[in-house]
Amino acid sequence: MNTVTSPPPAFPSFLRPAVAAGAAFAATTLPAAICDIGVLERPNLKGFSSKPAPGVGKLHPGFSEFFADGASRKWDVSRQMQWTVRNQQLIPKPELDFPPGTQWMVNQPKAVDSPVMFPKNPVEGNDDPILTPPRFDETSDPYVAVTNLGEDLNHAVGELTSNDTPALNVYDIFAVPGRTFAKELDFREFMRLELSDGSRTAGRFWFRISDYKEWHHYMKVEFEAGTRSWKNAGSISALTAP
Repeated sequence: MNTVTSPPPAFPSFLRPAVAAGAAFAATTLPAAICDIGVLERPNLKGFSSKPAPGVGKLHPGFSEFFADGASRKWDVSRQMQWTVRNQQLIPKPELDFPPGTQWMVNQPKAVDSPVMFPKNPVEGNDDPILTPPRFDETSDPYVAVTNLGEDLNHAVGELTSNDTPALNVYDIFAVPGRTFAKELDFREFMRLELSDGSRTAGRFWFRISDYKEWHHYMKVEFEAGTRSWKNAGSISALTAP
């Protein structure tokens, strides 16, 4: 996976109430002849997938109206994510659980907790819902150049693209001077492909065909008495492994 945007902007000094990151990626197929329709001797990997994505049926932990994993075509850009909460002062769950029912706070109070972990299956996504227009966040046909989806998603033949804009929130409902709190998002962007595989009884199988592109978005804050505001206390968002 190749990063095609610059790192997200720095967090502001004071946060209210959410800070979003923006990241865009492009994956290039190698050798390029695989997706060159002018090459007659090439594998036929075009079209829609026939086997569901590995994480099909699991709900997205952040958006219950979406499934966590989906792929409509044989080629797919997917994403894994992991959440971490750092609640060193053990703020009680009733204060943190806002909006009510969020998966972030399901195990609170804990000093350090990861309520959502990276999937154990290396080809499964847990942050890859199928979105409908105009909410495209990826492309899935490397045989056709895309020129009408904006800078982040446009690509040449032989490429696939994706983007993401995660946002983290902090609320005044649990604001007490001197309190600290942190939410961390870790991501792995990757490309996968559904292939016919005669050695397996299922016939077709999903394979990861790229390295993981790791990136992260961390919000770390402290409530400042003088300004009665959540102050940035080491937040970082970068297109690298933490």
